[in-house]
Amino acid sequence: MWSVDSAEREHVLELLGQLVRTDDARFSTVALQSTTANAADAQAKQERHSRGLYTLPEAAQIVADANALPSSRLLADLRAEAKKGRLTTRRPDTLAPADSASAQRGYWVMPADLDELFAAWGVAYRFPRAAEHAPEVRRVPAQQAQEQTILAKLRELGFDPLAVPKPPKEGNASPAKKAARDALNYSRDVFNKAWQRLRNDGRLKDAEP
Repeated sequence: MWSVDSAEREHVLELLGQLVRTDDARFSTVALQSTTANAADAQAKQERHSRGLYTLPEAAQIVADANALPSSRLLADLRAEAKKGRLTTRRPDTLAPADSASAQRGYWVMPADLDELFAAWGVAYRFPRAAEHAPEVRRVPAQQAQEQTILAKLRELGFDPLAVPKPPKEGNASPAKKAARDALNYSRDVFNKAWQRLRNDGRLKDAEP
């Protein structure tokens, strides 16, 4: 059996203690650096928001939460509009508009740019102004949000809500209704009820023969 005298044992224990203290110090340093970095990121994000600058995921989440919309679908729509050049995105270094080909992750959007897009979609919600440090989007009822989303999707798909093509056969859905329903995440029942409400209040009309 291997044996050591007391002096050697104390030396070995001291070495082990030094290793443990070194690892503890290294872990504490890494943890402190991580905490500091997280705090700096949070402060930078808050400052950026106070200037009215948001990433696409941030903007989509804020609007979706306030208007009972599916955030993933809204984010996909915003990214698609940015690619098509219908949503202005900003370069982080100059805030100059980015070309549509590169307007993806890492670029920012501003409330005025989002408002312009929402107006083109025909929806009522707007993004908060930069002076509001705790942004809140004006809430609309869930049914109204559904109606606005359907109108916006119809326009995105190239249909005029006030001139909806009639179905090719009686009893079938019109091409516009089918395309919008397939593109959205609403259940058939929710979609059909929202579609009928839009017809009832005159925001959806058939195309003139």
